[in-house]
Amino acid sequence: MKTCDEMVNDLKKRRELYLEEQKRKRKMIVRLSSSIGCCALAVVIGIGIMHGGARSVDPPVPGGSDTPKEDVRDDAEGTGHGTNAAVGTDMPSGDVQDGGTGTDIDGEYGGFMIPALPESNKINFVGEELTDAEAKAYFDANLGSIESSLLSSEVDTEDLKISDSGYCYVSFDGREGVGLYVQQNFRNYPVYSREKLVAIVTLTKENGVIGNTVTFGAAWLEDFGAYLRQHKGEELLFVFANMEIVIAPDGSIMNPMGYDVSGYLSGVESPYEWFYDTHAVYVP
Repeated sequence: MKTCDEMVNDLKKRRELYLEEQKRKRKMIVRLSSSIGCCALAVVIGIGIMHGGARSVDPPVPGGSDTPKEDVRDDAEGTGHGTNAAVGTDMPSGDVQDGGTGTDIDGEYGGFMIPALPESNKINFVGEELTDAEAKAYFDANLGSIESSLLSSEVDTEDLKISDSGYCYVSFDGREGVGLYVQQNFRNYPVYSREKLVAIVTLTKENGVIGNTVTFGAAWLEDFGAYLRQHKGEELLFVFANMEIVIAPDGSIMNPMGYDVSGYLSGVESPYEWFYDTHAVYVP
């Protein structure tokens, strides 16, 4: 029979073994949790990479860093465009966008610097012209792949319809010697499902080859769709100056992403007429 001391020693040894076993198990759990966490992070990053190319919150900036050069054409010289209601007219002295040298705009998604307006509203045309007829042929051939991409990202594609007409932007960026211009090889086409705006397809044309970028899944699309329905049948004018500006025929302006641009262009007496060009018009 064990003495009292021996029994106490046995209990101590068992407790020590128990504690060691618990430590070992905790280490295994920590290592396993770390491995699972790393794997989960890798999966999240992988999904982000896979969808990064298809999902775009903001449409690409038209015009990029190109400056209108030899391929510039303007309506005032009778090149056959004849689309600007006020081509070649100079802006009245002193009537510049408030801020003159630029205006800061803050919004839900950050801030933008709006460049100062050029002195003249003469419009130059840059890039290969992309027509609605070319776009229709492209969509007829590629609608299935566009629809599959949207469907795989859980975008509603029932009764999917891509607009027959698209729009460019009348752009200005504040660079010295560069006035208003239309990047005519860059054209947006709204996409509707059951008459609800679900995406915008941007077509680009380089060396005769047309490609597309699809914008979808952004929260602002629903509000922008409501705005388009509100102005159904009207010729909406699209302007780009580091951010997108939509001008209605009554002269009111808005930004599709929800930025407050109510004071922007306040120095222009008739912004709709001043910027007007049919390349940049869309009728919902």
